[in-house]
Amino acid sequence: MKKISNKSLEKFFKIGINSLKSNDTEFLSKFNCNNGCYDCISKKSGEDIFSLNEDRLKGEKILLEGVEATINKKFWSIAKYLSQVSSEFILVTNGRVFSYDHWTNKIASIEPNRIIVKMFGCNENEHDEHTQISGSYNQTIQGIRNLRSKGLTVRIVFYVEKILDKKYSSLTEIQEYINLSYSLTNTLPIQFNSIGNNRCEIETIVTKKTQEGEQEIVHPGKYRYDMLTYLGDEVPHAWRNSHFPMIHILTGPACNIKCIYCNVHGGDKQTQFVYEFDYVKKMIDDAIKRGLHLQKGLPILDLIGGEPTLHPNLGQLILYAKRSGFKYVAICTNGIKLAKKSYLNELLETGLDAIRFSFHSHLEEEAATLAHAPSTGKKYLSTANLLLEQKRIVTYFYRILLSTTVESFPQYVEWLIDNNNTGRKIYLNVGMPSPRGRMFINSHLYPNLEICREVVTQVVNKYSSQELEITLHHSPGCLIPNRPELSATNNLEARQYEIGLDKPVILNFEGDTQYTENCKKCISYHKCPGVPHYYLSQDQNAVEKWVRPQS
Repeated sequence: MKKISNKSLEKFFKIGINSLKSNDTEFLSKFNCNNGCYDCISKKSGEDIFSLNEDRLKGEKILLEGVEATINKKFWSIAKYLSQVSSEFILVTNGRVFSYDHWTNKIASIEPNRIIVKMFGCNENEHDEHTQISGSYNQTIQGIRNLRSKGLTVRIVFYVEKILDKKYSSLTEIQEYINLSYSLTNTLPIQFNSIGNNRCEIETIVTKKTQEGEQEIVHPGKYRYDMLTYLGDEVPHAWRNSHFPMIHILTGPACNIKCIYCNVHGGDKQTQFVYEFDYVKKMIDDAIKRGLHLQKGLPILDLIGGEPTLHPNLGQLILYAKRSGFKYVAICTNGIKLAKKSYLNELLETGLDAIRFSFHSHLEEEAATLAHAPSTGKKYLSTANLLLEQKRIVTYFYRILLSTTVESFPQYVEWLIDNNNTGRKIYLNVGMPSPRGRMFINSHLYPNLEICREVVTQVVNKYSSQELEITLHHSPGCLIPNRPELSATNNLEARQYEIGLDKPVILNFEGDTQYTENCKKCISYHKCPGVPHYYLSQDQNAVEKWVRPQS
């Protein structure tokens, strides 16, 4: 039986029964499988879970896997017991059984800490060829969606040779796999270095070159940051006044509210921390080293969260970014702390140039409901009024269109314009909810597509460019069919940079989206992320009619 050292456990994804008291035992359960893989790479033998006594299981971190654990007739009693006695229970599965609602409901009642889903390709042909089961890919995809809809944490591991054996020199070579994982789970896939041996996550181990050679860095932030930049060499006319390229650097996932539509589960207990000052500085340094502050347009560094105003050194980070070479620095915020004018003034004194304000309703009660924080409604409006008086700083108001708020969007815009005392036009970023995070469990918040198109078109047609400058984000490129220049999808792309790697990865951060047949006829087909899967699952024909391909 293989032993795993304590040192390995500090570095790699923990497997088996992990206790740091002594050398730790790996075990795999003896189960059969509902796939027929021609080259099975899961262990078919190991210590039988039924031989483990209660004393060895209590309080341990347990990963339950086999060939396919879920089809064992005793699986449910095993899983329930392990969830009760362990400190952390992780299930590894091919996910097919969870394409059925009944099974998904049962596993949700057990509440495993994490479910790792095995996949054998990034498309139907590759996956099903390996499993030798037609339809297994679609079942696994549906299983992941069902699990996410119950609020369960899901990660993907690709049992694909070039990923298992790391036969790639950069993440761009496995970008299709990364994109699929991001779209379904909002995370990178897990990397199993070798089956049944030490395992790590792609997003945990980062290598950089030093004078002494290659050095491993382990950090919860993964030493990655993103940039939204223009497609092509020219700056689109409709975007010339907007601050892009925009370099997003995360200050930490901590947040002071729990918005019901949040695409990153902000405010959850396990995410209530900020990154150390030096870590964030390294991201800024790397962006400067790459010359991202010198890109065409109005490049800006955007400090994001979570909620960046919770970082105790936010002012110092703004000052550091300015002194390092960024002409423009912004924060993306829910604005609650900015309701205190003295705090806003402190940030302005450090050189803050712009604020991206998540202001999703001008109605006090509605704003508090969206934030899932009853006491915040007045603060939202106080911050909005304060920013609408500011002449020293540019504010980008961001409004997400939800089923409960979409019809009041025209009144929201009217409120902004009526209260605008900045001496400038209103800069408004409008978006639909990204199919990630809490939208998996709050799918009722997806707005009607026809109503979205109607109200946004109404606003765009009503106000002059002197009063309102509107851009469309997190939405299909044909939201307003005759105004494709307003859509971020048609004009921007997301790149992810990583310290130690030369080339960025082009990523789709929009989540669980799909293309319709009409999407494939569009000249922007390869730019646009498509339509959230939710809509297609409700009425595919209606979505097909709604999509308007550009020619």
